[in-house]
Amino acid sequence: MPQRIDGWKAISRYLGRTVRTAQTWERDCSLPVHRIPGSLGHSLFAYSDELDGWLAGKKPSMVPEEPPSPDDPRAPALLVLPFDCNSLDTSLQFVADGLAEELIGRLACTQLSSMRIVSWTTAKTYRDKPMAAAPLSRKLGVRYLIEGSVLAAGERWRVDVRLVDAQADRVLFCDRFGCAGREVLLLQAQIAEVVAGHLSLVMAGDLTEPMWTQEIDPAAFLCYLDALRGFAEGSMQSLTKALTRLDEALVIAPTFMPATAMRGITLLQADNYHVRRDPEVVQTVRALGEVCLRQAPTLISTSLLDAGIASMYDFDWIRAESRLTKALKVMPSSVALRGRLANTLSIQRRHDDAASVFEPAHHLDRSVDVTLNDTRNKLWRRDYDGAYAGFDDMLRENPQNVFAHVMRVMTAFYQHDTLRARTYIAAQPASVAGQFRDLNQGCLAALENQLDLARSYCDVIEHCAQQGHGRWYYATMIDGFMGDAKAAGESLAHAAAAHEISCTVAAVDPSLDAVRKAPAVRSVIESMGLPA
Repeated sequence: MPQRIDGWKAISRYLGRTVRTAQTWERDCSLPVHRIPGSLGHSLFAYSDELDGWLAGKKPSMVPEEPPSPDDPRAPALLVLPFDCNSLDTSLQFVADGLAEELIGRLACTQLSSMRIVSWTTAKTYRDKPMAAAPLSRKLGVRYLIEGSVLAAGERWRVDVRLVDAQADRVLFCDRFGCAGREVLLLQAQIAEVVAGHLSLVMAGDLTEPMWTQEIDPAAFLCYLDALRGFAEGSMQSLTKALTRLDEALVIAPTFMPATAMRGITLLQADNYHVRRDPEVVQTVRALGEVCLRQAPTLISTSLLDAGIASMYDFDWIRAESRLTKALKVMPSSVALRGRLANTLSIQRRHDDAASVFEPAHHLDRSVDVTLNDTRNKLWRRDYDGAYAGFDDMLRENPQNVFAHVMRVMTAFYQHDTLRARTYIAAQPASVAGQFRDLNQGCLAALENQLDLARSYCDVIEHCAQQGHGRWYYATMIDGFMGDAKAAGESLAHAAAAHEISCTVAAVDPSLDAVRKAPAVRSVIESMGLPA
């Protein structure tokens, strides 16, 4: 008999997602949720069979005439199975059991979408009673399993840990840790912290490498996970912290290629946010890309890094699309990959292709990434109201998000709404406002027809760009708002020659709408392999 589930918290537990994700699914994807007539907005409920049907892609059935009582309050949970101990010394089974218990304790103290962690008392009963993932899921009401093994070979120990989606019988990630035998007890807590951190990132939908089968020091992995969190936050400070943690990870484990690739991806992102161009950053990113292609060509993060280099530095759209398409075939559920590929297509004005690539992401877990990519696509399609709503959503989630702060102001400029632009500029964090002061003031002057003042800001930006302290493309945008096609073409040519990341949007940027058809501008856009 179907179960009635009351309230957002219980519904999100049943789905194995955050309350925010469940609410987003109701708003955008018709999640079957019912509200009690005449009650407050939070008095709502759902039926388990309707949720199951929705998850399976079926149309929910009608509400039963006699709603059942919630006789089974258990939510989808996580079960840590007893670890296998592959050692000639059977007395060392306590090491494997100790690691499993440590994991349960660590996970129970970690907020994982309100997930219920099954007790060790129940978990250890399955040591000698093997059962397939799907039946085990149905029997205990669990969605996820953690399984693993401890291999002792002389003085060396290896610990393998895997997260399994029990309903799909699919491994979501696999971690492998190595240490000296005498250290394994000391490292139990550290390994448990790593697995809990990796699991929380996967559940939140942040960018993670699902498979890395080489042994890694847990301390290096902890640094790597901290860096992923900083990258996901998206502020200038968090990106700087992420780079520091990645450097620490690579000092501990120089051959840890996911950290190497992530360092290149983070440098690309940070380079895009900073007004000052550092030629050494470009050289460093290229060098990291070459190392990753040579030593870890199959990593998802390697594909992301090389695609970023291809599009942002080389304007090689065919290579970028090829890299991302091949990676997406390996990880079709990756929102990060879908977002990168959709953006690569969108800035070539292939909006329908971009929408088709990204559509499945609406049914996945990365609500913030989904909002970012949807909003960016709406902006390039000139859906300004939709863009404002998306940027507001992003800033509610993370008030320090640089992209949302910058592009919300630019959206107001695109609409020639200087009053709104001034309001949004005043709301920018000091670090963001300082970085983009000349661009913001130049755009305001151009839109308010103070052409001499706007030209003076262009002169300052161009002088800084000549010294390597600014971006030519910022002058291009001001020139575009002034309708000065000749100046816009010249500054855009400089930006393209410097391979500035920001100029890759020239084919869709509304600031150039007034000058895009001019030969001086059109020829430069076409030279970047973009449609004019």
